Amino acid sequence: MTTPLKTPPLKTPPYTIACRSVTATITVLILLAVGFGLAGYGPGSGLHRLASPVTHALHLDRIQG
Repeated sequence: MTTPLKTPPLKTPPYTIACRSVTATITVLILLAVGFGLAGYGPGSGLHRLASPVTHALHLDRIQG
C-alpha cells in the first residue's frame, strides 16, 4: 500500500502581501480624502463647493416632495 504524496500548503510570498497591503492602504486614504473633501474638510474641500449645489437641490426635493 502506497501513501499519498503530501504537498506543502501554498504560501503567498511576502512581496505579494506587502504590495496588496500598500495598495489597500493607498486606496483607503484616497477614499477618505475624497469623502472628507466632499464634506468640506481637509485639503480637498474644493470638492464641497463643487458638490454643494447638487446636494442642496437633492435635499430641497426631498423636503418638498
